[in-house]
Amino acid sequence: MEGKKLVGIVTGSDLLEAFHGRKKNLRVSKNKENLKNSLETRVPKKVHRILRQAGQIAAELGYRAFIVGGFVRDLLLGIENLDIDLVIEGDGIEFAAQFARALDGEVKKHTEFRTAVLTLPDGFKLDIAQPQVHGHIHAEL
Repeated sequence: MEGKKLVGIVTGSDLLEAFHGRKKNLRVSKNKENLKNSLETRVPKKVHRILRQAGQIAAELGYRAFIVGGFVRDLLLGIENLDIDLVIEGDGIEFAAQFARALDGEVKKHTEFRTAVLTLPDGFKLDIAQPQVHGHIHAEL
């Protein structure tokens, strides 16, 4: 970001390559916008509480939870977007079930894709997924 202008996108593959030394030309900015502050000021309190609870439940299970996708992009751009996608480093289906119990929600599991949709009693939805390992990355491991 330069001001409010998006100047580039870093993909998950870019990060994997950078962290594992396969891509040397990835430039990581030293200027960091404090997204915690953006979450607290730009996101409805109810949604902020849900996201904090997601992090707590993930930690209790020994997992890590990440907010990904358009929600993050729009948060950086200052645009409201409550279409929330979570990626869980761990068993995303198990996380979704635990999260649903904690929030009295319902889970629709898509086991084949390792994803789930959590619907809360008020109709609010969160998409939950596990990181996908693509064939070419898997073959290199």
